Formats: sequence, structure tokens, C-alpha cells
Amino acid sequence: MAEALWYPLGLPRAARRQQLSLVHYPRHVFTRAVRLSVPAVVTIHDVFPLRYPELYSGVIAHHQRLVTGPAARAATRVVTGSEFSRVEIAELTGVPVERIAVTPYGVGRLFRPLEVDEGWLRQRFGLARPYVLCIGTLEPRKNLIGALDAFERLRGDAVLVLTGGRGWKDKELRSRLASFGGSLVMTGYLEDDELVKLLSAADCFIHPALFEGFGFPVVEAMACGAPVVSSDGGSLPEVVGDAGLLVPPTAPDAIAEAIARVLGDTALRNDLATRGLARARSFTWERCAEATAAVYRDAIGADASR
Repeated sequence: MAEALWYPLGLPRAARRQQLSLVHYPRHVFTRAVRLSVPAVVTIHDVFPLRYPELYSGVIAHHQRLVTGPAARAATRVVTGSEFSRVEIAELTGVPVERIAVTPYGVGRLFRPLEVDEGWLRQRFGLARPYVLCIGTLEPRKNLIGALDAFERLRGDAVLVLTGGRGWKDKELRSRLASFGGSLVMTGYLEDDELVKLLSAADCFIHPALFEGFGFPVVEAMACGAPVVSSDGGSLPEVVGDAGLLVPPTAPDAIAEAIARVLGDTALRNDLATRGLARARSFTWERCAEATAAVYRDAIGADASR
């Protein structure tokens, strides 16, 4: 309720009172009801609730229908994290692609390779290596059922570790978890300091998401030196590049084959870890800030030329 009143009423007044040159909305929470006297930049990470509303709760899908298009069209400029999202936003909101800028996101400095702590793994999670790590909210878009299907096709003593909090529409996933035939550890939601430890020790990191607007888990995994097997959905190919094995998210046999290659080939694991570390270094918040500042200058200039 506070946001619903602040953005259309309070913020325009504050912008005028403080004589701001520009306002940046880091979330697309406003509609055309907002009337600013200064240029506005809005961040839209993705438009998947518009493209695939059936994968989201009714509340999320309805809210995004109300605000995404109007926010994008009302803004002077839109920023997003990938070229894939740029094209999707333009197509689904009607905003000219020239008004949408890509400002690739960064990875926090906390995400870096740490020495493997076998004792901590055993004490904290009852976990021993080798293990395959998958991070994602328990919701349909993350395709965790695909991870389970793929893992059941593997042979060997590897453990699948699922990390993430409850999401929505997870009834089918919970049923699948109850009948899972492999070795599984579910950690629930973890803070970043523990994620870094898990990522650093993972023999393989898998990200089977159906699609992503950017893909923070993949970049964080690469930054920690985890060998990556990733879906080729959405923005992930442009984020992963040649630093991971890309597979179709709806092909569990292909996912299983890629995991087996990583687990069974030390040279491949080391190569992917090295490539991933190099790739992750290109995603910095400094670079994102510089690109965003350029968008601010463009937005101010575009408004002045009207």
C-alpha cells in the first residue's frame, strides 16, 4: 500500500521539491498514473509473467500485467540485464528496442573460490563429495523436476543438493521429491556465505531453468570455480558463453549426459572451472554502474531534446 501511494503521488512531488535531474526506478512498480517532471529510468529484469503466466501465481501474473507494460512505456529509458530480455521487453510491451539498454549485472565479491571444507559439509548437511549442486526457488520456471529426472539417469555415488526456498505452484515438485530415487540433500534457503562454501566444493553445478532474464546463480557458480552445466534457455547462452556445457532444459537425457561427462573427466572439470572464473570476471557491478550512468546521460539528453 505504501508503494502504491508513494510512486504515483509522493515521488513526483519529492522530485520537483529536490530539483532532481532524473529518477531511476529499480523495480517496475508504477503505471501511467505517475507523472514526473523529470526523466525516468526503470529496471525490468524480465517479462516472463507476461510470456508464461501459467508458471506463476495468479497474484504475480496479474500484478505484472498491470504494471510492466505501462511502466516500460512511461519511462524515458528501460534498463535490463541481457540482450535476450531487451528483445522480450520490446516485443511484449511495445516499447521501441532503441529505448531499452542492456546493463549486464555483476557478481558480488563474496563469490570466489574457497578451500574445500569437508568437515563443514559433513557437520552442516551430512554431505560428502562428490555432489552436484542446483540452486533455485522451488517454482516451475527453475525446472527442478528436470534436475531430478536427469539425476535419476546417472550411475555412481554422487549426491544431488537442492538449495532454495519455497516458491509457488510446487505441488508437482513436492510429489516428485517424495518419490525421488536418488541421493538427495535439500538445504532450504541459504545465505550467501554458505552458498559460497557449497559452490566452491561442488563437483558440478547444474542450472536447468526453462529460461532466465540474466542468471545470477550461474555467474555466482562460475565465480566460485564450480564447473557449470546450464540450460540453454533465455539469456543463459549469452551469460555462460563457452564457460559451461549448455543443454536443452526439457531433455533430461542430455542433462544427465553432461553431468556424467563433468563428474567423470577431471580435465574437463578443471577446464570448465578455469573458463568459468575468467567468464565471471567480466560481470562486475562497476561495469554495470558505468553502463547505467551512460543510460542516465542518454535519458536526460533525450528529455531535453523534446
